[in-house]
Amino acid sequence: MSGAWDEFWAGSDDPATADAVRASAPGRGLSQFWRDRFDRLMVGGTRRLLDLACGAGAVTGEAARVAAARAQPLDCVCLDVSPAAATAAAQRARAEGLHAFALVADAARVPLEVGGFDLVVSQFGLEYAGSGALARAGGLVAPGGRLVIVAHLDGGPIQEECAANLAVLSELADQNLCALGAALFDALGRPGAIGGPEDMAYRGAVQACARTVEQNPGPAAHYATRLVQDASTLLQRRDAYHRDDAAAWFTGQAEALSAYRERMRSMVDAALGDDEIDAVLKAWRSEGLEIIHAEAMAIEPDEPECAWRLEARRPN
Repeated sequence: MSGAWDEFWAGSDDPATADAVRASAPGRGLSQFWRDRFDRLMVGGTRRLLDLACGAGAVTGEAARVAAARAQPLDCVCLDVSPAAATAAAQRARAEGLHAFALVADAARVPLEVGGFDLVVSQFGLEYAGSGALARAGGLVAPGGRLVIVAHLDGGPIQEECAANLAVLSELADQNLCALGAALFDALGRPGAIGGPEDMAYRGAVQACARTVEQNPGPAAHYATRLVQDASTLLQRRDAYHRDDAAAWFTGQAEALSAYRERMRSMVDAALGDDEIDAVLKAWRSEGLEIIHAEAMAIEPDEPECAWRLEARRPN
């Protein structure tokens, strides 16, 4: 999944505020949640923060703002399997004047000191590495330290949106639009290509994709609409493009579709149910942690619960 998520973070105009789906948008609710946690927990001398599966640093950014406002020394490690994400998160923290280090690694196999961090945090990230990764995160917490995780909730609106997106993208992939478009473009140099088998196959795929879009509104449908429009424009203006350039464009679009599809699949699979949470809490207790919160939460008032709030601490 490293390549699929790196493609997302590297391609975002503003990685720090990018969201893979609408329902996961942090909004004021999550921002306030993290500001409250950090304002309460960042006390004393230099604090060591580890942001696991950090994305582009939404959580690290909140910690940096609180630390800067209080002149609180804070050392940050921003860990993510995506190089683009880890780099963006560390740069975001450094922009606030903090010492931050980008670490590209799998959150399931963290190459860091056991008990080395006062604050271990993650927002919609650590669960992608599996519930075992959450269980092992407890070992990274130093005496007197705190572990705060916001994770995807099985059956919540984020998972539902991802499942709907995945269905659209799977139908789009099944239509083989990019391969059919490339085949038609390649056939245009032969007489009778327009109206021929390649043309008819491509037109059929376009129509099928259009029906999918009509029946499934949402981010993935918007993506499908743009893909079909761009592919159609390319074919309409075929005389302006070299065959190799067109082939490269279709290949790139097919790879982008595959990466998008895999991101949505990973988000659906990452959502945690009650049994998985119980196993994580049991592992944390066996590590000597005290459970403070383990409950479903809503991101904004009057919205359905969409995430797990998990908090634990290690006694001094």
